[in-house]
Amino acid sequence: MPERETVKLVILVSLKYFAEVGKGDVLIEMEALGRPLYPGSMYDCRTESFIPGIALWDEEALREHRHVRKQYETDLKVSSINSFSEKASLLNMSTSLRASFLGGMLGDGGYARYLMDSKSSARQSRVTLRYSQIRRFEELTLTELGNITYTYAFQHKLATHMITAVLYGAQCFMVFSYTASDDEDQQEVERNLLTMVKKIPSFTIERDGSVSLNENETKMAKKIRFALYGDFSLRRIPITFTDVVTLYKELPSLMTEDDAVPVRVWLYPLMLLDDRAAKLEREISASLVSKVGHLLEELVDIQRRCNDLITIRSRNDFRDVKQRLQKFKHLPHYYMLEFQTALQKALRAIRGDKISPILVGGNGGSEWTFKTCNFSGPLKEMTVSVTDK
Repeated sequence: MPERETVKLVILVSLKYFAEVGKGDVLIEMEALGRPLYPGSMYDCRTESFIPGIALWDEEALREHRHVRKQYETDLKVSSINSFSEKASLLNMSTSLRASFLGGMLGDGGYARYLMDSKSSARQSRVTLRYSQIRRFEELTLTELGNITYTYAFQHKLATHMITAVLYGAQCFMVFSYTASDDEDQQEVERNLLTMVKKIPSFTIERDGSVSLNENETKMAKKIRFALYGDFSLRRIPITFTDVVTLYKELPSLMTEDDAVPVRVWLYPLMLLDDRAAKLEREISASLVSKVGHLLEELVDIQRRCNDLITIRSRNDFRDVKQRLQKFKHLPHYYMLEFQTALQKALRAIRGDKISPILVGGNGGSEWTFKTCNFSGPLKEMTVSVTDK
């Protein structure tokens, strides 16, 4: 039996990873991610949150100087993506938004559920179909609004930006999952699943509501699992593959002009309007965000490997090993929660120019140990225990 190991994960916060100071005067463009962000709304980039009930002008003035332009676009993408970085790219998420999600600042609803939805088994193949529509673009012209009516947000430093433009539309992410059996070739399954999903736009709905599939497609359709994330209001929840094809055909008619929601927003720095306003002091670099993303993906992979080992051993009676796996399986999740809490505090401090208190106790060099967390019970040891019996 190999010697028990201890897995130690350390977050190093280094000044060399910070973006340059003084980026608070830059216009920001970002995805709305299902949040109610509208022209004139206040936004705090330090906490990645909108501030309800606070505005610089009254509602009548904002409505009068809001310019609307029709804009019709439709886009479709089908891809085999699994990692957080791939999903974030599909959502067009900025580095800042990625960091905020990894720190748990975007909550666990809306598109955060899509980002957190990971494969439960190494034998599982996944394909994502992304459908999006754009309907209109709204913007405020600050020069037309005149003198600011309310300065409460400046005086109390409640927000860093104001939303000046919004692109409206809707997005839908259809996630198709297929778990290959032991006698199936997983690479072949992945190719067939990708091909089948790509054919959805060309499938024809018959008069009886069925979809014409060949023998192999019919067999695969019975094992496909389906998840849906997005902005569309559905008349019914799709269950079968035929239901999914029918839903796809109906998507263009499910969104009227009034149903369009914020898809992308533009943020104007409040510091350009008043020196008293709060500002975004710093940001984390893309390099560090990528490293954090990879770390959390590794934790998810540990849980996935545990799931597979537990499933294999469920056919036999290795209760001791199974219990140890069950116990170990939850440790990465607990660590992830602690990690996100620590990262969230760091992000708020860095963005709000409060770095010094966090770095107290450092080694005096360019790097500081921000958070250390230990958990024991190595997966390698338990894997050997299972395979040797």
